[in-house]
Amino acid sequence: MLAFLALSIAALQAQREAERQRAEAEGIIEFMLTDLRERLRSVGRLDALTVVNDRAMNYYRDQGDLDDLPDDSLERRARILQAMGEDDIARGSLPAARRKFEEAHRTTTALLDDEPQRPEWIFVHAQSEFWIGQVDQLSGQADAALRHYRAYLHWARQLFRYQPQAARSFTEMGYALSNIASVQWESKNDHDDAIRNYAKSLYWFQRAQQADPGSLNIRMEVAERHARLADVHFDRRDFRASEQHRLEQLRLLEPLRREDPQNGDIAYDTLVATRSLARIAFETGETAKAVRLLRDARSQSSALRQRDPENQNWFEQHLRLLMDAAEVARARHQGAEVHRLVDQARRIMHDASPTAAADPAFRATSIRRLDAIAQSNDRASAKGE
Repeated sequence: MLAFLALSIAALQAQREAERQRAEAEGIIEFMLTDLRERLRSVGRLDALTVVNDRAMNYYRDQGDLDDLPDDSLERRARILQAMGEDDIARGSLPAARRKFEEAHRTTTALLDDEPQRPEWIFVHAQSEFWIGQVDQLSGQADAALRHYRAYLHWARQLFRYQPQAARSFTEMGYALSNIASVQWESKNDHDDAIRNYAKSLYWFQRAQQADPGSLNIRMEVAERHARLADVHFDRRDFRASEQHRLEQLRLLEPLRREDPQNGDIAYDTLVATRSLARIAFETGETAKAVRLLRDARSQSSALRQRDPENQNWFEQHLRLLMDAAEVARARHQGAEVHRLVDQARRIMHDASPTAAADPAFRATSIRRLDAIAQSNDRASAKGE
């Protein structure tokens, strides 16, 4: 009996130690998924994010059969898969992202089936719906994207039902409506519905900011809704409304830049807004103003690309700026400057690593646009313009 008692105590102590180690390891993983990830992502360190994600996944592989993991561990593993898929999108690797999101979706579906009223499970499953919809949208599958985005909106409403005062509930409503609006505008050419849903999205993010005024992310999202509205108005050629929303976006971003000057997301949003104002100036005949804004935007873009040359979004934006500048130079009859900018853009595309220029549709579109600018410039030169 004494021996049995001693063995029982030893087994209990070993179990407690194993639980303590697991709790400690998963606490580190939670930090990697939240604070550390946000900081690395904001400064554009995709390489470091890959190391973080791989180490987290290795931990769960070492645990053996997934069926033996507690639900909290499965939920955390699903969030790691979602984070890894998000990084794949940033590199332009959509098939790899889809595989991870679909695996996460299977896990979050099972969790929700067991506890359909648990807010954390509702939230993480909503993210699974969003990310698959995102891959569909980026792959040109608008109807499939809308199905997942509407499912996302359904789960956002469920989250709001169970946590009606939480800032997270407000932001999820805002994100879901914004995603639906993006498909309505970009793929369905439905400007009216897109503007209505973007306006609703802005309302929900403003409510979230009232609930959590200190959140940097929420304040950025409020500014981003103005950017989305600006884009739809630009597409309708309502340049005055577009400019007003872009100026409001920059007004909201300016204090954020001062608070966090190393934040790559804020820098990127500022860059896009500056480029958009340049495009508005060009469309309204203010070419000198467009030149000044594009010069400012290219300086911002070069600084970003030095941080992370592998970032697909930053790479694409840099090329778009060069093409915009070439078109403005063409309109100002500066043939030599047009050739210089076109050649620079082509060199960047040629020298880029495969991961930085992985999107074949963007590459093909850019080549066509550069060819069109160069040919137009050559024809004008031949005519003596």
